[in-house]
Amino acid sequence: MCCEQRLLPVHVFPAYDEEVKQIPCVCGYVLKGEDDNELWRNAQGHMREDHPDLAGKVSRADLLAQAEEVPKPTS
Repeated sequence: MCCEQRLLPVHVFPAYDEEVKQIPCVCGYVLKGEDDNELWRNAQGHMREDHPDLAGKVSRADLLAQAEEVPKPTS
């Protein structure tokens, strides 16, 4: 008597475990943050260093409205 083999489904999980927020700057730099607060802090620092004419002129709401969530690599 022969045993019938059953194939179990294979689950493929992407190499990502969560999302990260990012904003591509017009200068080519990509700002990233784990959450809105970190993204805002990173953006403020970037503006102070690379775009001093914008520092203090872009509101948090306007900046965060440009953010997109993208998968964060696990490695």
